[in-house]
Amino acid sequence: MAAFYSLKPSQSNMYKDFDKLPQEFYMKFDGLTQQEFQSVTDGKITVSEALDNLQTKGQQILLEEKSREGGGEKADPKPDVADQTIEGSMSSTASMTMQ
Repeated sequence: MAAFYSLKPSQSNMYKDFDKLPQEFYMKFDGLTQQEFQSVTDGKITVSEALDNLQTKGQQILLEEKSREGGGEKADPKPDVADQTIEGSMSSTASMTMQ
């Protein structure tokens, strides 16, 4: 029994830095995700194409929302934590889809 108590739960990176994303981003990205994967389900595009579309369009949405939150400032094109979150989620989604 002691062996079970010595184990610690793994730390999930799925929601790491989630609070740093712009507020409206998640709702827009979620809708986009549903549209893209519906296209996959309908046989219109492949999973790979859907993931590529999500990365491109998601990045665009992220930059738009970041510029809105920043008071109309131009979004910094350098990747930061929020940008890495998108890229990381695409990799995670791709690996889960492939399994």
